[in-house]
Amino acid sequence: KIGMFMNMIKLVIKQKVKALISIVLINFFFCSNSYSEEKIEIININKPIYIGTNQSDKVLITACNHWVLNSRDIIDIFNLSIKHDDYGEINRMYYWLPCEIRGRLMYDGIEWSFVINAAATAMWMSNDKEIYWGCNKKACDNFFLLPYDGMR
Repeated sequence: KIGMFMNMIKLVIKQKVKALISIVLINFFFCSNSYSEEKIEIININKPIYIGTNQSDKVLITACNHWVLNSRDIIDIFNLSIKHDDYGEINRMYYWLPCEIRGRLMYDGIEWSFVINAAATAMWMSNDKEIYWGCNKKACDNFFLLPYDGMR
């Protein structure tokens, strides 16, 4: 009787663990805020541009001109980033630098223009639609001139 009871307990535990694993996997695949890297194709990347008005800030201008992101970096940025509802959220939570990299990408059959700001934010634009991104994970730090440090 004890052996049968122990087998029943093991069966119940195994079913609960399987259910928990299923829930975790479902949440991972369907509730992620990032876009799947298999679906992102980088079409082109422009050189960084300094868009500031202060031409005497030689340190920032030099840093901007030497900032480099390749296709893999950009895909990683978008996979690490969190999608935000509007520009106001990005403006309240992140810094901004007058340095950006622009380009075009293809996601799920739609061509998007993108702008990546050197202070850990980005935006996708296609027709009248805009998507705002913030890269606030530690893994994002090496991609930006000014990584996220929690402006809140």
